[in-house]
Amino acid sequence: MPRATADKRFPLETPRWGFSFSDQFTRVLPARIVYAVSVVEATVEVKNRLGLHLRAASTLAQAAGRFSSKITIARGKNQVSAKSVTGLMMLGAEKGVKVKIRAEGEDARDALKVVETLFEERFGEE
Repeated sequence: MPRATADKRFPLETPRWGFSFSDQFTRVLPARIVYAVSVVEATVEVKNRLGLHLRAASTLAQAAGRFSSKITIARGKNQVSAKSVTGLMMLGAEKGVKVKIRAEGEDARDALKVVETLFEERFGEE
């Protein structure tokens, strides 16, 4: 039976980084804590007469900015941050358009509720 010899590419001694080649696959890494992330979505219709114009976009961005969650608004393939007035205006969401709201983070449910309310109340304009 042949005797096992050390391969020069994979030395048997422990290198300077503290573990040998065989340890790379058998080492147990320290435990990591993974927190549950809340993701909620809703589809709403733009109901105000002027659509998602500057004043409405500004109101929405200010409301979204109060939350730590990532909040996005999507129309078709275009998706923008609800915290960006410019992005919201680029959606070109006029009256009757349906947009998808997505909130992801610790306060996602509260954020979604506030954003939905803004759309339902026509951003306080009418």
